[in-house]
Amino acid sequence: MYNMKKRIISTIGILSLLGAILVFQAAETKNVDYYSGDAIYHNNSLYITTANSGSLEVFKLSNNKLDRIDSVKAINDRFNTKEDFNDSSFKVIRGNLYVYGVSKYSLYRYEVNTDNLSLDRKLKNNIWEWYNRVDVFGDYLVTISPKGVKEWNNDMQVVNAYDVINSRSYNVDSADSKHYIFNQTESKIKVYNKKIRSYISELTLNYKKDENRQVYFDSENDKIFAVDDFYTKKFNLSGELEGSFRHLDYTGYDVKSSANGYIYFSNGVGIVKLRASDMSEVDYTYTTHLGEPGGWAMGLEVVNTSSGDNVVLFNNSNILILDANLNKITSVKAGVNDKPEIVEDLFLRLDRNSAASNSKIQISGGGFAANEKLEIKFKKDKYSVKANNLGRFENIITVPETRKPEKSDIRVEGQESGLHYSISFNIE
Repeated sequence: MYNMKKRIISTIGILSLLGAILVFQAAETKNVDYYSGDAIYHNNSLYITTANSGSLEVFKLSNNKLDRIDSVKAINDRFNTKEDFNDSSFKVIRGNLYVYGVSKYSLYRYEVNTDNLSLDRKLKNNIWEWYNRVDVFGDYLVTISPKGVKEWNNDMQVVNAYDVINSRSYNVDSADSKHYIFNQTESKIKVYNKKIRSYISELTLNYKKDENRQVYFDSENDKIFAVDDFYTKKFNLSGELEGSFRHLDYTGYDVKSSANGYIYFSNGVGIVKLRASDMSEVDYTYTTHLGEPGGWAMGLEVVNTSSGDNVVLFNNSNILILDANLNKITSVKAGVNDKPEIVEDLFLRLDRNSAASNSKIQISGGGFAANEKLEIKFKKDKYSVKANNLGRFENIITVPETRKPEKSDIRVEGQESGLHYSISFNIE
């Protein structure tokens, strides 16, 4: 089967891959790339979430169609601006489904309703801890940051912390284990025991380069399944290799299972299903054009439903759902990423900070979107100006009339980005 697949790849598979690359290059500045997320089966329905677009998105599978329930942005309360989410994950609490999201220093919790998300709680830390990822490890919600892993209870209180560090937070994973954390870096998987708070073993893999990768842990048999860029491998907790399956020498991303004796792995060009017991092949499918052109099989979730396994694939140009036999159920196309690019922090400058009414002053600034329309507000007066291709501007405005000297703010707001900034001025 391996040789047969090699021949297929050498003819049509490579063409598909080249087509995918061409699509990437043509659309990389416009289309969202779906590469990670979470999935859960709740009240007889499959739900999917991702924050790859910068928005926290939640989808629901209904009548073999993937519908978007809602898409929300994080809010910066200080500046009243919208900000990106970094990651999202589901958790069921007392029978209700919630989706958590992290943005910069804040953790959000939304209740998932029939047709929208309602904000339930938001916490902002005061220790400048930037949350890269949010997940569920065993019974606990976790946040992952450059400072390590923290466990949270259902009241959103930190109850534990572990010194597990990785510049790629996606590669820190519990694989549904209650006792271990798996940390992939530099062709190694380091197994961390939470009880004794130290690493207990190290597994050797073969990576061509660093990528987002996760493992599957069979807690019943204490086996670890991982995929590198040449093989999918089975290890025991001591790090000894117990089995392997040679795939197509593309980047290995994720291995997942619903704990039913089968594992699934993604390697860019597609998905392969194996028997966990002997690592033998059951089925496979190429996904570069199965959902939308430009597919590239990366993040993977496997959810057991009333009809069997549903394989949820974050397939670059689309989110793809397959059944247990790797037949397509449905897909949703990646949206357009139309958020403006910001190249520097906001700033404003004045040629002087004090002048009499009806005087002319120059205001300049930057940190807005390229070629964005801006509105300048100075008391009741308003001015329109357009930023240049670097997001900067300058304009001459008139100091408004007042009955007596006073201090007032001059505010500039981007009409597309929603970013705004103010500077103080003394009217003589």
